[in-house]
Amino acid sequence: MSKFENYENLLAKVDQQFERIYNGHREQFHCQASCHECCVPKLTVSSVEREYIRKFLMNNPSLLESIKQLEIKDVYQGERCKFLDEKGMCSIYEARPSVCRSHGAPLWFKLPGSEFDDDDYEQDVCRLNFKTLDIKSLALDEFINIDTLNSILVAVNMLFEKEELMPQGKRYELSTKGMGLRDSNLDA
Repeated sequence: MSKFENYENLLAKVDQQFERIYNGHREQFHCQASCHECCVPKLTVSSVEREYIRKFLMNNPSLLESIKQLEIKDVYQGERCKFLDEKGMCSIYEARPSVCRSHGAPLWFKLPGSEFDDDDYEQDVCRLNFKTLDIKSLALDEFINIDTLNSILVAVNMLFEKEELMPQGKRYELSTKGMGLRDSNLDA
């Protein structure tokens, strides 16, 4: 069993749900390659996500070097994710974290501090998508349930941290520095 098996299983489920939603409402999706509306700066990832991305980058040294150069150039002037290339494409797409895999799809989540019943949830979607269909008309299985996704991710991460003897609950910036792949003295 790979140390990332649980995490990879979670990613596969997120990808399957996204694909199912996309296939059912293809005409409502206007995000496409090089759209980076949701790729905001200063996102953080859990230990398992960090190590998964780190492994991906260590196995792709030329990609890692080009990402380091992009970070130095800062083509988006701090307004977008540090892993976006100059064409607005995700340079770690194959290893992107779970939050990035849900971007663009309708999201369902419980309102903070509320009881968990049908009246205490919120629905949201990227402002570019679902312009001609009210997402409130969708069935709940046509959403990505962020609460469920985050709960499973927390459980997978806790197990990973325990097995790998890592600090519990630490968050890491989504950047080469946050991945531990760049010296802090290189920061501009």
